[in-house]
Order: sequence, then C-alpha cells, then structure tokens
Amino acid sequence: MLDKVNWIFIALAVVSLFLAVERTVRLKDQRETVNHQAMSVTLLTIGVAASAYGTMTLTASFYNFGLAMWHGLLGILIGALEVIVLTLRFEQIPRLTLRLALVRSGLVTLVLFATWPLGFAWAPPISDLTKIDPLNPAVVLHIAVFHLYIIWGLFQLLRLSFSRVPREFGRRPISAVALVMVGFGCAGFIWVNSVLGGSVLIGIHQNVAIIRDPTGIFLSLCVGGAALLGFGERAWAAIVTRYRLWQLGKLWEVSGHLSSSELQLRMQLPASARMQRAYIEISDALSTLRVDTKHQLTVQEVAVLLIHGETTDDRLAPTISQALPPRSTRLEDLHMIHTLAKECRKGKKRELFSWLHDDR
Repeated sequence: MLDKVNWIFIALAVVSLFLAVERTVRLKDQRETVNHQAMSVTLLTIGVAASAYGTMTLTASFYNFGLAMWHGLLGILIGALEVIVLTLRFEQIPRLTLRLALVRSGLVTLVLFATWPLGFAWAPPISDLTKIDPLNPAVVLHIAVFHLYIIWGLFQLLRLSFSRVPREFGRRPISAVALVMVGFGCAGFIWVNSVLGGSVLIGIHQNVAIIRDPTGIFLSLCVGGAALLGFGERAWAAIVTRYRLWQLGKLWEVSGHLSSSELQLRMQLPASARMQRAYIEISDALSTLRVDTKHQLTVQEVAVLLIHGETTDDRLAPTISQALPPRSTRLEDLHMIHTLAKECRKGKKRELFSWLHDDR
C-alpha cells in the first residue's frame, strides 16, 4: 500500500509544515502583518494539500476525499499567494483590493468543495481527472473553476516575479535568481493546467504522462525558488561573514595579543557581532600600538612587525595607523585592514614553511 504514496508530495508537506512552524517561532515577537499571515496560510495550506495529494490513491475509495482536499485547499492557496503578490506590489494594500482577493478565494473554495459530493464523492475511485467519462455538470464546473483559478493566480505570481528581476539583480542577485526560478516554475504549471484542463473540457485525449512528467521540475523550481527567496540572502550573508572572520583571524589574534584584548569573549557572540568587534579591536590596536620607524611603512612591512611583535612603548614613535599609507575614508580603512590581514596570513605561512625547512 505504501508504494502508492507519492513521496515527493509527502516530503513537500513535511518541509512546508516545518517552515510554517519555524517562521511562526522566529517572528513571534514581531508585529503581525498581512504578509506574515499570508505566508503562514500558504505554508500550512501547502502542507495539508500536499499530504492529501500524496495519499490520494489511498483515500480514493473513501468518497475521493484526498482529491476533494487537494482541489479545495488549492483555492485557499492561490488566494494566499494573491495576497502575498499584493503585499509586494503595494506598501499599503487598498482595502477593497484585499477584500476582493479574499472573497474570490472564498467563492472558488466554496464552489470546489460544493461540487465535490455532486461530482466525485459517490463516483468510483478517481485518481486521474482526465479519465472521467461521461462528464456531468458538477465535474465540468469543478474542473473549469479549478484550472482557471490556478492559471489566473499563477499568472499574477509569474508577472510579479519577472517584473522584479531587473531591479533585484543589481541589489540582491540571490533574490533575483530565486524570482527567476519561481517564475519558470509558475510558467510550467500554467502550461500543464492549460493543456490538461482544456483537454478534459473539450474532450481531446492527451498523453497525460508526458504532460505531467515535468511537474516535478516545475515544483522543484517553485519550492527551491521560494526557499532561496526566504533564506538565501541570510545564508549568503552568514557565509560571507564567516569567510571575512577567517580572513581577519590572524590579524585579529596578533593585534589582540599585542594590545592585551579580552579574546575569550569572542566566541560567545554571533558571527556578525564578532566581525564588527574584530574591526573595532583591530582599528583600536592599529591606533594605539606604536612602531619604531622614521618613515612610512608598506603593508607588508607592518605585517612582519606585527607577526614578530616588534612594537614599542615609546610615546614619540608613530602608531601603526600613522605608519601605514594614508587613508581618507572609512572604506579605505576597511580595505587596508583586509590587505594587512592578508599579508599576516601570508607571513605566518612563510614562517611555517621556513620552520619546516630548517627542521629538516
């Protein structure tokens, strides 16, 4: 019996429900907004509807209950997606526009559930709508409303996704890629629903397997794009932050050791806070540590002095910041810190190779 379960949709249900719980916990202290509510409804609806679809063959003999849940809940899902689209299009959604979206979703859901007992509940087990013959008025209305509402809702999301791509590429390329993925996924589902819905209503027999084969790809694009849109920027920021911490690590360690900083507190902070602390401590060290020199030093020379701990307590000697090439902006200071950090890493590697060679 388990071999009849569509495990891809079961996996989608589990992921969606997990994301719904994670989002609820993460945003519990934030002000409730229309977007937050619509996202929660979307994730919960996907979780329940995907579970119904994944087990549809098991429930087909029970008044085609899985089919009814799958189709009926998609009315709610498309309505929630429409609200999300509105929150992205408008800073403040017009009340009439929001109410129309909710009423439209409610009416479609009502029609889908109302036509279920008349068309499917007492019919033989149905796992493929394209094989229903003959069609009765309830089934025709159900299929027409179901496919047309899906096509209309996905088209709104498709239009929004591609309209935002040019603006996002310059600011947030990960979000732009995510929108492209969602857009192509929606376009694929629009094609599938147009062909299947039209074929059933017109009475043209199609090779359903060929038409439905790419749905796994379309679903992966939509889910993957949505996940990337939700978590991609944060994940990339975390990766970049940790990479920059690694870049600064040797310089931070050396400067902290020479200036007697409290290094033990660093690991108790999140990565973003540690990076800010690294910049502050390194800047403070460069502004307080002094070197015995009468001329301006190169970054490579300063790195060698720091690695060997060659600083001085002479108050008349210039600070490392003064000995380095002049900078005029905060951005130039940050570039200098990263250049100095790079030279410190190189210097440590050279010392290690030299020690290994002498040891031999």
